[in-house]
Amino acid sequence: MTLSTRGAQTPAVLVLEDGRAFRGRAYGAVGETFGEAVFSTGMTGYQETLTDPS
Repeated sequence: MTLSTRGAQTPAVLVLEDGRAFRGRAYGAVGETFGEAVFSTGMTGYQETLTDPS
């Protein structure tokens, strides 16, 4: 991350299988990918939810 990219607001789109699209801002690596969108209702363990592939 350089000073010129810090705080940059890169647009991103999450597109679901049914075609619905949700626009927002990207963070981390830039590019295209696919995967699963999940949610967690746990009171703790947020960091593990982001990094655990299960």
